[in-house]
Amino acid sequence: MATSYFPTLADAIGMVWPGPAPEVVRIDGFVRAGDGGDAVYIRFDGTVPPPPSNIVINGNFSNDSSNGWTLDGFYVENNRLKSQAGSSKKIAKQDVPLVAGKKYRLTFVVAGRSEGRWAAYVSSTIGAESALVDFGTTESCDVVFTASYGQRGLTIAGEAMPGSASGAPTFNGSIDTISIVELIDEGLQLFGGQAYLPVPLNGVFRPEMFGGGFGSNDDVAIRSLIKRTNSLLLAGNDVRIEMSRRYQCSEARHVLFVPESRNVTIEGKGSGVIDLSTASTTLTSAWLEVRGPGYDGFAEGQALKTTLAAAAKAGDTSLTVADATGFRMGDWIAVTSTHDYFSGIRTYDKTADEGERAQNVSGYAPICKGELIQTRNWIVTDDTVALGNGLTHFFPIEGGGVNVRRIVMAGRFVLEGLNAIGPGISSGGGGGDDVGTGFLHVRHFALAEEKHLTTENFLSFSAKYTLCGAISMDTPKTVGARYQNNPLSSQWFYGRELNGCGRAAINSPIGEYCRRAIDLHETPPGLLASDRREGEAVITQNVQMTGGYSVSCRTMPGGHFSINTQLTGHVGFDCGGQLRGKNVRWTAVSCNRGIGIGIPENSDPDTYPFMNPGQGTVELIGCTFRNEVKVTDPEDPLSFGLQVRQGIDRLYVEGCTIMGQIPVEFTGRTQSNVTIKGGLISGLDRPEDPIRPVIAFRNIGTSPAEASANQAEFDADPDAPHGDFWFEGKDWLTQKASASSILIEGVHLRNGTVGILHEGCKDQDVRNVHIIRSVFENIDVCHVRFLRNEGSIWAADGSLELRDNAEVGTVPTQKVDFGPLVVNASGNNFGNAPMIVSIVGTVLAVPDKAVGETLTIQLPSGTATVESVTGLKQGQKVIISKAGGGVISFMKTGNLFIGDQRDLIGSSDRLVLAGGASGSVVLLAFAPNSVVS
Repeated sequence: MATSYFPTLADAIGMVWPGPAPEVVRIDGFVRAGDGGDAVYIRFDGTVPPPPSNIVINGNFSNDSSNGWTLDGFYVENNRLKSQAGSSKKIAKQDVPLVAGKKYRLTFVVAGRSEGRWAAYVSSTIGAESALVDFGTTESCDVVFTASYGQRGLTIAGEAMPGSASGAPTFNGSIDTISIVELIDEGLQLFGGQAYLPVPLNGVFRPEMFGGGFGSNDDVAIRSLIKRTNSLLLAGNDVRIEMSRRYQCSEARHVLFVPESRNVTIEGKGSGVIDLSTASTTLTSAWLEVRGPGYDGFAEGQALKTTLAAAAKAGDTSLTVADATGFRMGDWIAVTSTHDYFSGIRTYDKTADEGERAQNVSGYAPICKGELIQTRNWIVTDDTVALGNGLTHFFPIEGGGVNVRRIVMAGRFVLEGLNAIGPGISSGGGGGDDVGTGFLHVRHFALAEEKHLTTENFLSFSAKYTLCGAISMDTPKTVGARYQNNPLSSQWFYGRELNGCGRAAINSPIGEYCRRAIDLHETPPGLLASDRREGEAVITQNVQMTGGYSVSCRTMPGGHFSINTQLTGHVGFDCGGQLRGKNVRWTAVSCNRGIGIGIPENSDPDTYPFMNPGQGTVELIGCTFRNEVKVTDPEDPLSFGLQVRQGIDRLYVEGCTIMGQIPVEFTGRTQSNVTIKGGLISGLDRPEDPIRPVIAFRNIGTSPAEASANQAEFDADPDAPHGDFWFEGKDWLTQKASASSILIEGVHLRNGTVGILHEGCKDQDVRNVHIIRSVFENIDVCHVRFLRNEGSIWAADGSLELRDNAEVGTVPTQKVDFGPLVVNASGNNFGNAPMIVSIVGTVLAVPDKAVGETLTIQLPSGTATVESVTGLKQGQKVIISKAGGGVISFMKTGNLFIGDQRDLIGSSDRLVLAGGASGSVVLLAFAPNSVVS
């Protein structure tokens, strides 16, 4: 194969071939990126394509004609598109022959604008939302975009400025010379009149190999590189790109379309920098999107979907579907419910009237169950899809359908050793709090690997991974606002976002001055499928994050719409410690701020009018949350160590150090099955507040009587204002549903007015509360308090236990506050007291849930006869006394084997019984200590 060598691209362009043009041209060196050097070109013997033409019909409005356009609020005059007077939105649209995957340049000229803004959209024919490609108040539009599947239309709009009041004026200028031109440059060069195309050098493409075309900085080279890479990918090649130098770019929306099973590698060699500091701060789009086929594919007719024909349980390894035709072994599939709720919060401005409520939705919209899973075995029958591992979710089909879609995956994506700098915060207005150019979006890959990527100053997002089967990250670092910008930290500046991924292993995630280093989400609307229904999504699952740190971030790594995640050995400095998602395990995590389970804006149950968003099982092992912030303003909430704001299936805390003004607090609706073992839970100092407990179970809600009264008030006058806790005519301040099955064992509780406060429950009995072998230090008011509020319900079965605890340091005068509740309090060095039990008829029923080798019971004053004792377990002993007044006689009848009748006359008498075989009760001792006059 004939090869000619040239020192620079200019030398090759100026060459006159003395004979036949060689098949290969090698350019040795380069001066700067984009000059075409350090490259290999192969002869292109086909027809050189002519310059592309404008695909917009009548973009010049010739002869004052609107031919080809549909106008609403615009009219044509003097060969220009002009806006009519008024505040309504103006629209000019036409269908244009866009082709998915191709890159286009949109331009037009604006004149005479003094109000509102212009905007340009490409619209979809498949029901998806139109995509905003540019907007502004300038005198021209010049933007490059890549067409996506289903996009067929162009819309030019005249709009009011963002944030304007209703009725604000819209765009009032004129527009002409509208043009859309396909960009076909792949780096083609003419050497001696012969066309040549660049090919990978040693299997690698570099931006330095490409040049030519419109634009400034390195956008020209990147644009040609992407176009040429797409040609090679669609021809069935794997591609490797090396970006080892600094590239100054402002143009975004580059897209690599990667066919099924094809691989893409981008290497920065540790020195590569993509500098997007001059990119848009008002339009949100990725600088580079790397996209596999997904559900919709790259052309119409590629989507494959069926539905579940039978319910699928968590752990099932096969699906019974309506039709398995077309599904293959190894396919990735998205199983998504259209009706069965997973999580989410939707809140309302409760003071707004009904018409305003729809405009005041906030929080996180309800999302249904969904997961990404792979088929690893052959399809068994025409209606069965076999899976490689068990399902995470239970998918019922009663009440709505469950879709099963094939997600066609590209092969492996690798990005390594690259740095990216974003545009930061808009200083010119027009942008929101979380908009602007992002760096990277990777979609539909079986495996995505990211190694040593540092992103900085991207307000909207840094890197997203959507519907990827497996993800591996090593030292992903996100820096928020740059030091020379203000503010240094922000509630935005997102790090890595995982949107509906199957599994992930993330080593040493780092976040500095950003929202969070790792954000776990569902698939956003529009990215799952063109026919997605509202609420349908894939939940990110099975994520392991190890090591790393977060500095001045809004929260630690995690996410609302995730399930089965672990965070191990991560350290937070001055970070909010929000813990989110379902089934979360934190091990050896430390933070010098409090940890909240659930989001702070929705800490009370009354903010969940439609559903109760639970956290599943949460485990905290060997963690340290030392929130030593001392809040002194009475208007501000006190600092906390661990605040459980949402419902849980189970909370397990072991060996943790937790500190705050209120160290541990439960405020959610369903909060049973809590275990706290070992560790230190401490207030900050000797509190001055009347009630500042070390551990508090709050009961927030109205009693049934209050709810009934409120409903009667509403029925009497539905149109009258009804306070803060009404929604569509109902009292929706949700009551505490459950707060039972609590074990606090071997814990050191320190520095509080109350050691453990439980305010009860109004929906069901509080039972199985065990406080054992713990130490109470420096408690001012009382060690344990069980409140008996109106409507609060407490079990009387002996399952409330205070056993083998100790007090040290400064001790309170009142040890416990149980009132008349049946509490088994024994073996403590404080507050031991018998359980108060009444006789029913002639039967003394020992609380059957009371545990311990020896129980103590006190009977009320009065006269009664006992003929049988029930509930006493074999070998268990009970010491029985009575309050003064009257006589209680135990008869030697029924199951009582006590020798003679035994009478308890005064408060000093004691009767000791033991449980025998077959329900019998035997006498161990009787002490008639009372003095009878």
